[in-house]
Amino acid sequence: MADQTGLGARQRLVNMAGALEAVAGAERLMAGGRVLLVDDLMTTGASLVEAARALRAATDGSSAAFGQVGAAVVAAPLISFHKPELTGKTHRCS
Repeated sequence: MADQTGLGARQRLVNMAGALEAVAGAERLMAGGRVLLVDDLMTTGASLVEAARALRAATDGSSAAFGQVGAAVVAAPLISFHKPELTGKTHRCS
């Protein structure tokens, strides 16, 4: 994984692809429970997208393997909530 500084949203997604993995046995910890992903500074959301992918991979893609998945972000620039190229939707803060 290269330094993300100066990369656009799509470049960050590509850069993060495959960078994270869940530790062996993680599926037992996630079984039927809640998972909270925490990002200290969300810019484009690429880290959260990759973390969610790693969780899916750890559970063989079974969404039934764990209950709810949420995300907590400590800080984010306002532009982070206007990235339809990442989610297909525009999320607005009021």
